Amino acid sequence: MRLNRYSYLDLGVLTLLAGIWLMAAATLLMGVALMSHDPYVEITNASDVLLSIVKVFGMFVIPIMLLIGTTFGAAKMTSLREGRRR
Repeated sequence: MRLNRYSYLDLGVLTLLAGIWLMAAATLLMGVALMSHDPYVEITNASDVLLSIVKVFGMFVIPIMLLIGTTFGAAKMTSLREGRRR
């Protein structure tokens, strides 16, 4: 059985991408909430700098990359699917 535009495999992949997108968005929002209460002001040695870099990458850079990547991935998959239908 097929839906009008997509097979169940396509819908499964889109659902997976949407789940990754939502997890990345939630992580990004949690990072913003944590940063508003606990800013990085006490950097005294190299280990603190490394820890701050890891925190920023974990809470901001990676979620933003996931958001952008999954958004463009879903758009590309949709456009390829539409191109094959014509």
